[in-house]
Amino acid sequence: EMELATNTLCKVCLLMNATPRLSPQREIVGVICVGQDITNMKEIEQKKSSFMAMVSHELKSPLHGIIGLSNSLVDSAGGDSPMLKPLQLLRRCATR
Repeated sequence: EMELATNTLCKVCLLMNATPRLSPQREIVGVICVGQDITNMKEIEQKKSSFMAMVSHELKSPLHGIIGLSNSLVDSAGGDSPMLKPLQLLRRCATR
């Protein structure tokens, strides 16, 4: 991959493939290159990565509050409390 700047200063990302150009004596006399413009794919990949990072952060933030609150409720519930099992289930589900 290589990045080029055009005359209008736009950046273009190219995926390059190269092969040697050989003479009849099998000596390298040049290189044949083919470039594929992958600028759009790179932009989509970057947007996807940013979106996934944002979603991951937004989902983890409320879970920390749920985990902390469920720990406090489990600790304060008595051993024979009818709420103990549902609270423990809530805590297990939030931490996996």
